Amino acid sequence: MLLVEDNRNLRLTTARMLEHLGYEVAAVGDGPAAVETFRRNPPDVSIVDMGLPGMSGREVLDAFRAHAPRAPVVLCSGAPEDLVVVAEVAPPVESLAKPYDIETLSAALKRILGA
Repeated sequence: MLLVEDNRNLRLTTARMLEHLGYEVAAVGDGPAAVETFRRNPPDVSIVDMGLPGMSGREVLDAFRAHAPRAPVVLCSGAPEDLVVVAEVAPPVESLAKPYDIETLSAALKRILGA
C-alpha cells in the first residue's frame, strides 16, 4: 500500500488506520516521492491526495498509470470538486472524501480491490 498525503498528521493517522486494517504501508508526503516509490516497487493499491506539493494528485495518478496502466488508486480530497476527476479516469479508481474514518477507508479499499 502506498499512501501519498502531504499533511503529516493525516499521513500518520491514516497509516495507522491502514496498519490496523492489516496493510503494510509506505507513506510519502509529495508527488515526486510518490512517483519514485511507485516506480521502485509498485504497490497493490495507492491512496493519493489530490492536493500535493510538487505534483497534483492527477499528475501522480497519470505517472502511476504510465508505468502500470491498471494500477488501482484511491483519490482523496477535502474539496468535492477535486474528486470529479474520478469520472474521467479509467478504472480501477475510487474516491474518498476527507475527512474519513476507518470504516469509510476500509470500504473504499474493499471496493477497489474487489474484496
